[in-house]
Amino acid sequence: MPEAIPDSAQRLLDAVGQLDTHIQELLPKRDSLQKVLSHLESITTEEQLVEEAFERRRLWQNSGLFYAHSGRSWEAIDLFSRLNEKITEARVNRQEWLPCGMPLVWVSDSYRRLNCPHLAFRYLLLTGVADAIRDRGIVDPNLGFYFRARWVERLSDEEIQKFYADSFAEYQKDSAYKFFPEFILPKVSQQLTPPYPSATELNIFAVNRVYAGSLLTKITQRTGPVNGKDLEALAGYLLGCIPGFEVTMNVETRDSEVDALIRNSGPRYDFREDLGTYFPVECKDWSKPVGSQEVGWFVNKLLTQECKAGILFSSRGITGEGTTTGGEDLRYAALTLLKAYQRAGRIVIVLSEEDFRAASQGNNLIRLLQKSYEEVRFDIR
Repeated sequence: MPEAIPDSAQRLLDAVGQLDTHIQELLPKRDSLQKVLSHLESITTEEQLVEEAFERRRLWQNSGLFYAHSGRSWEAIDLFSRLNEKITEARVNRQEWLPCGMPLVWVSDSYRRLNCPHLAFRYLLLTGVADAIRDRGIVDPNLGFYFRARWVERLSDEEIQKFYADSFAEYQKDSAYKFFPEFILPKVSQQLTPPYPSATELNIFAVNRVYAGSLLTKITQRTGPVNGKDLEALAGYLLGCIPGFEVTMNVETRDSEVDALIRNSGPRYDFREDLGTYFPVECKDWSKPVGSQEVGWFVNKLLTQECKAGILFSSRGITGEGTTTGGEDLRYAALTLLKAYQRAGRIVIVLSEEDFRAASQGNNLIRLLQKSYEEVRFDIR
């Protein structure tokens, strides 16, 4: 017997039917999501996507809200996340701002219903960045971001106003990545404390593949001078998408600098417990593998700062393929990692281009980190 559809969901389903009867027939089915997404993407022109962004057309929105009102929050998240990516693509193609607060806020609400407070907070802040750009830095207390930020997340009026003003100011700097709220968010949210993640969300890794892919393209194409900033931005973004990882970029100490510092604030149920409360990240966007000397310097930095672990993003990995070039035994850099753990109890997790390409495409970075961690700790080949 078919499940009863809640009244609010039925009204949304009727609204969908006024625009597309095929989607209306698909939505109530339990296996409908991929079919609905495939159909929506095949029929939606860029001009219709603009109409969706400005909420003058609501086929995507009402389809996602049908899932939400039917208690199918995960499906709602997937649909609204894909809508956000589609709007992002259109925004970049047109080189003009298109609002994306609508899909982002529904993703936030869905995560909150699923007891994922950290993800709900992150997507609400992304909503705020998008709305701040649309509204030119002026807070409208009658719109959805304000009451969620003020009365659900308990941010003060001063914090909200500063967040809006800073977001719009950052957008006006005319960066190559200004059309991505994900690029702006870490620059304006350092003073806002996210809630601790729940056990429910610890293994969720959700990325905007369009933004990550844009950074990855800059790194891999190498059409101009390489300064490493794109890899740093990608590393910071991908790691910041892990619930419980709070990322601070370009941290200077009295005698050195790290590309990123991670505060590991989530519950400790897996290998992340062994990483410690704080650990540094180094990024090497080089045309050759990182050698033993650089790995040794990073290990020494861990010892000096009393960190249990560190993460190395290297476009070409590290030396250790068992051949010899320029007089150096290429096995030695890999052996340095092993010795760092066996002799000093320090773990260096290495991620190569293959790894951050996979993560940029939506593969779970948490699993990639765990695999690399276990390879070092147990000398797995």
